[in-house]
Amino acid sequence: MRSSLSPPFLVPSDAAANAALSSALAGDINAWTSFLSRYPHRDGISSLHSYPEPALTAVFADKQGQRNPSWLNRLGNGLEDGAPPPSPGILLRFDAGNTIQLDLDRLLARHANDLPANGFLLHVTEYLEWCLVFRYNLAGGAAQLKLLHAVEEPTSLYNIYDLIHAASNETRSVMRNVLKSRAKVVSHRGVLVHVDRFKEESVFGPSIDTLFLHEVLCQALLEIHPPQTDQWLTALEIGCGNGFLSCALATHVPSLRHLVYVDLSLDAVSCTARNLKRLGSGPQLQHGIFGSFNSSLYGQTFDLVVANPPYVPKRATRIPSTSGFHDMAIEGTELLQDMVTHGHSLLRENGALVIVYSGLAEDDLRKAKEHADGDLHMLYAGKGFQALCDIEDVMSDPTWLAFLQEERGLVEAADPGHKGSYYHDIRVVALTRRDEVPLPGSMAHRVRALAGAYARSATND
Repeated sequence: MRSSLSPPFLVPSDAAANAALSSALAGDINAWTSFLSRYPHRDGISSLHSYPEPALTAVFADKQGQRNPSWLNRLGNGLEDGAPPPSPGILLRFDAGNTIQLDLDRLLARHANDLPANGFLLHVTEYLEWCLVFRYNLAGGAAQLKLLHAVEEPTSLYNIYDLIHAASNETRSVMRNVLKSRAKVVSHRGVLVHVDRFKEESVFGPSIDTLFLHEVLCQALLEIHPPQTDQWLTALEIGCGNGFLSCALATHVPSLRHLVYVDLSLDAVSCTARNLKRLGSGPQLQHGIFGSFNSSLYGQTFDLVVANPPYVPKRATRIPSTSGFHDMAIEGTELLQDMVTHGHSLLRENGALVIVYSGLAEDDLRKAKEHADGDLHMLYAGKGFQALCDIEDVMSDPTWLAFLQEERGLVEAADPGHKGSYYHDIRVVALTRRDEVPLPGSMAHRVRALAGAYARSATND
């Protein structure tokens, strides 16, 4: 499991997962599916791979004895007609894989009218341990899925370096086809969104930083305390893009009554509305706003505000690209600083603003913090989540690249085989109203508790 998400108290449901696995191996064939039904935001793969039982290695490991998701392509092994009675491990593998495929099938089926009949799905597992590349075929409202490739500890969703350094021609071919496909389809922790690359070419993501923020939100909403969310009624996403975070809020907070999402791109607002519509349920009131962020624009306050703003610092001498909108969507830290400084005005009592940003912008965040009329809470361990810098405008601008390396902490890969690839640290910060004593179970209470858990993990390390 990734070091930035590894402290066990941040994943309290693992005790329940281990109990379910123990029961399944003892012959209770319904134990594992019952566990997953109680925790629908989990796929369980991390628990299946880490459970310390040698009997599981035989059914979940590859030919080299390493547990990895390749078992998803051999669910029927050992269950053929005439085969000996299957072991509990084989039955567990079938139930686990079947549940994952049924869940993904359900998510894909909601988008069946928008998707091509054949395409690719990127499913990122819990704790961002794996990116699973599936080929799907839609027929009769159902999806057939085949695992084509698995990337361990992905640092980017569309990592071209996996394509360049792939071990086989088959893998290169798979990744090329994913990159060329019209439909960009991504799922993580029970949420799936679709972006039409042809009709919505200005819509960004989903990207690995959005999924990192979603992972942290799942901890705060669903794992750090029991998911009692009945007091959360209003939410806002600033810079909605493809709508992944808005869909996550609508999925994970059933009490939500009013959801507002805003973006500079009309295509993004439209894409978010479409992905929300495909949920089939959600807040009674949903408002999309085409425009820029203004803390006084919305005329109301919110229980939860989420944002993945531009966070790449720029030099004053940099020559803008031909697309002004594209520049605004990826570079500059003005929106990040504005939200940190003025975001408290968006919050209801006991509310929280949760932002994902890059360590490249740490100096800018620190300056904004000096003027913030609220309390900031760090929701990450160590230096954060190491992600590939895959922003084309940065990589094609030697001066900008050098500036980020020399002054902002961008790091070139140490592996000679990946020379020319660069990494930065993704971090999550939350803002609550200053000196507020939060109610137990409120969003402010949860982010404070999660920040305390991360702080204790750093002290223990």
